Amino acid sequence: MITLSKLVKILKLYLKNPEQSNEKTMNDFLEPLVLAGKIKDREGKTFYLEKGRVSRILNQKEDVPSTLRNTLEIYDIENKMKENFSDYIDDHINKNLADKLKIYLIEICREESESSNVISLADALTTSLVLAIQNSNLNKSEEKILYKRGTSKVAVIHADIFNYGFGNRRKPKNIVVIPVNTWFSTHVTRKMENMDLQLVSENTLHGQWLIRWEQSNGDIENLNHRINKSLKNEKISANDGVSGQSEYPIGSIAIVEDDKAVYYLTAISSFDEYNRAHSTENVVRTAVYNILNLYDKNGQGNKLFIPLMGSGRSRAGLTMQESYECILEELLKNEELLQGEIFIVVNPEYSDDVQTGA
Repeated sequence: MITLSKLVKILKLYLKNPEQSNEKTMNDFLEPLVLAGKIKDREGKTFYLEKGRVSRILNQKEDVPSTLRNTLEIYDIENKMKENFSDYIDDHINKNLADKLKIYLIEICREESESSNVISLADALTTSLVLAIQNSNLNKSEEKILYKRGTSKVAVIHADIFNYGFGNRRKPKNIVVIPVNTWFSTHVTRKMENMDLQLVSENTLHGQWLIRWEQSNGDIENLNHRINKSLKNEKISANDGVSGQSEYPIGSIAIVEDDKAVYYLTAISSFDEYNRAHSTENVVRTAVYNILNLYDKNGQGNKLFIPLMGSGRSRAGLTMQESYECILEELLKNEELLQGEIFIVVNPEYSDDVQTGA
């Protein structure tokens, strides 16, 4: 797997001045993306990584900055990067080594994404940087296998789960679990909006997924229709919630697909009369069992990615560690349903809170 740390270290070998500082090397390399995405820091200045942060990234003690990942969602960003990389090549790459670098990066790109559009060095630099930014840069990102039988396995990885959804460039598509509420709400509250019920906080995985969905696909009304169509006759409430949604049983799963992934939207929490979400450990276990059942029937061998559930605003009362253990225990308890590659995904932000042995 190509990481930003590894990629920058490779590039140093092909520079006109391979002795230049790591700080300059990394920022020069990121500049085509920074300029294409017009990325600014908190003070409104052009995004720049200072020496200490560059060191942490190169030593894989810090992940890729989220602002870089988010910029990849901008329309036509890769073509804009490619144009900027033409100048980067002229300014920084040793002409005598350019062909060797191109061949090396093309091979990396093909291994990572099976891309057939990587022809020039600018193509290779663009694609390899995109792949490196999408991948976790942390040492803990490597998977640890917890169960294996034949071609089936359960593993834990430390990564951003959206890398396997919106950031996926591979085929076949991944299946990504997103925990939601029983109303399958699609309205994200920002700041302190005053609305009635069935709201989704932008700080939840559900809310973050909706924001990314809207950025990538745009049509929330169509999303509502697709969710209702997937759930069909499962509704338990005749009353519509915010955005015209109906309520469905705990553990219900709506399947929604885009051009990069298949999402299992899984209901693990319900609202009370004060718009507070509630869940329990048993609900999380039921949800995992339902996910496994659906995956066994319809997974078609695609990889399945499950985030930690029940440890946040769903109010199941689980710690990150308890959520991890609960999910793993439920997976292994239903061994007969383990018919593919299943990954428990721990966000690197919470790696210190979860002891997995990875």
